[in-house]
Amino acid sequence: MDITKYITMNAGELYHHLISDAMADISSGQILIEELKKNPRYQADFEFRMSVETTDAVILSISGEYSKIIPICTELIEKTSALEMWQLVSTNWNLLGAAYVSLGMYERGLECYHNVIKNEKKHDLVAMTSLAYNNIAILYLNFHEYEKAYKYLNRAVNALEISGPDQPRYHSKMILYLSNLISILGKMNKLAEGPVLLHKIRQLSPENADQATKHSYYAALMHYFFYIGDYQKASDHYFKSKSFIDEKNLIYRFVLLGHYIELCDQFQLDQSFYLDEILSMESLYYSDRAWANVPVYKQIRKYYKSINDQEHFEQISDKYIRLLEQDTENIRMRQCQALYIVEDLIDNSANIDEVLSKNIELKLIAAEAVHHKNLLQEAYSQIEMINELGKKMTSSLNLSEVIDSIYNNLKNNVPMSSFILMVVEPELERMRTVAYYEYDILQPEIYWNLNDNNSMFAECYHKNKIISTVDKDYLRFFQSRKAMQAGTTMESAIYMPLSVGDTIIGLCSIQSEQPHIYTSKHLEFLSELSPYLSIALNNAIHSWTLQKEIQSHLKTQLELKDANYRLERMSSIDGLTQVSNRRDFDVKLLELIDTANTKKTTISVFMLDIDNFKQFNDTYGHLQGDEALKKTATVFQKNLDTVEGLSARFGGEEFIGACIGLSPEESEQLADKIRQDIYNLNIEHKTVSRQRMTVSIGVVIAQNIDHSQKSDIMKLADDCLYRAKESGRNKVITEIYGNILA
Repeated sequence: MDITKYITMNAGELYHHLISDAMADISSGQILIEELKKNPRYQADFEFRMSVETTDAVILSISGEYSKIIPICTELIEKTSALEMWQLVSTNWNLLGAAYVSLGMYERGLECYHNVIKNEKKHDLVAMTSLAYNNIAILYLNFHEYEKAYKYLNRAVNALEISGPDQPRYHSKMILYLSNLISILGKMNKLAEGPVLLHKIRQLSPENADQATKHSYYAALMHYFFYIGDYQKASDHYFKSKSFIDEKNLIYRFVLLGHYIELCDQFQLDQSFYLDEILSMESLYYSDRAWANVPVYKQIRKYYKSINDQEHFEQISDKYIRLLEQDTENIRMRQCQALYIVEDLIDNSANIDEVLSKNIELKLIAAEAVHHKNLLQEAYSQIEMINELGKKMTSSLNLSEVIDSIYNNLKNNVPMSSFILMVVEPELERMRTVAYYEYDILQPEIYWNLNDNNSMFAECYHKNKIISTVDKDYLRFFQSRKAMQAGTTMESAIYMPLSVGDTIIGLCSIQSEQPHIYTSKHLEFLSELSPYLSIALNNAIHSWTLQKEIQSHLKTQLELKDANYRLERMSSIDGLTQVSNRRDFDVKLLELIDTANTKKTTISVFMLDIDNFKQFNDTYGHLQGDEALKKTATVFQKNLDTVEGLSARFGGEEFIGACIGLSPEESEQLADKIRQDIYNLNIEHKTVSRQRMTVSIGVVIAQNIDHSQKSDIMKLADDCLYRAKESGRNKVITEIYGNILA
């Protein structure tokens, strides 16, 4: 399990993932918990610590460490309640109930399960309610209180249906609850309900469930078919249920066989019908749970008596007596252990009575202090990040670069599956996307009508205020409409208008496939960011307006096509040298950075400048200067083409290039070859000492950089070029940016 994944999760994400992941692989889960406890966040973040410690308690419960569970969960309930982490409160009440029941303290266990239900109801939760009802039903089943069990199993089914199929393990839980109901129908004289319940289970495809669920399902069918008189089918389902039990799990084998032979005996079947199963267990003995062996050995004893095998009868009688004695001893030990626990609770209660008020107050103050510390740290980080974003927006004129920066910062700080930035075009009565990312993939441009009654964007535009799934007043809109109305339906969303003055110029939305993921913190963060988003969008609108004004002056369709063609060429090709221009290079460099990161290799950036070019122009004229530029561009492009790199005219007599996969030494060799090839052109330049035209080159080699660092490596390459010129020209200066992996 990757520890870094959990370190970055918030409390809600930890609740949905950490416990279930640890339960799926207990041994790996134990290692994960120990690693998380060593992380600095465990000490600094109280909510994170509660999530880790609750998961640790879950692992202890699965391992049967019930005595340890009681003080741990009692303390966790107090702490999570103080922090209002109500989902973890329910989880710990449930763990505490299971521990008490396992130790024979059934009254306390029942109280804990009812506390789960109360907590869920009070705080509008649903995840643990059905499980608590089922646990109460099982508790009553152990005492053959079928009326009570029937009532609570029906409540478990109803609670699970209300919570909806999005709940974790919904199908498995529903199959389990319905199976438990079916297994007691005969005891309740309610066999008429059987076909309806069976139909419900079959719609859930129990054959695709996990092993434990299938075991419960076929065991229920065994009970049902015994009571309707189809004993052969009942026997077949017994063997199916048995096939889903691990052979090492003796307790489940004994319990299932015990039910089977009791039913056979109850319906007075000939012992030969189930004799082989009884005798197969004769050599097995499970002393830890002696009560499970008793019904099996009782039937074996009965069999040997019926065939007058006195020797085996006496042997089995001895085992039977030892089992009864062991069961009595186990009960005594559990009762004694329960007494110790009660005594500890009483002792602790007596001590607490003296300092209870102060102790609770100190705990709550400590928890509150940590909580506020985290909130302040979070607020500071948010302000710092927004300030950084503002600087990037105001320092760059490249809209795609700004949007990339916004998106990367947002996705690292706000949970989202989708990010949409839209511009409003009121004259066309529509909105259109300028950035639409779904699952990190940039999507094609999309349009919406401003008056679309089914559009959440149109709703946000006309209301001119933030609307979201955080606000319960707007839940009806999200229940009846798709968030994006294109692609994946999102369960959580925030829509925010972007304004300049009193005019709405666009809208921004973040969305997630996870329900209830956003909070007031996310709304506050986006509100702080909205002015910067408005600035970026306003710049884009002015750019598009200018383009429209240019197009409106074109007189004919032919002129329009010609202008578009020339604009397209101009957008990517330098007119004089016929190599790429800076704009085209900027776009392709971002793609090259992504390719280098995917291949986990280096990226090299070359900045070239013709030495003393102004003197060259003054001496030989601009026509000769243009020819020199063309020849320089050809040599530069040809060399970079050999390594499948990029080359472009940066401006004036400057050229820029980039490639991936070269070491620092190889990058310097390529730059020096370019310098030498241009020198070998032997272009006359009498006003300099070398009597021919030369170039200086700056090279930067980097690895594992993101888009926001593009400007940094280009500036560093320019600095290297400047140093090459300052140190005598006709030189190559290289530098490494960051760390280069061996």
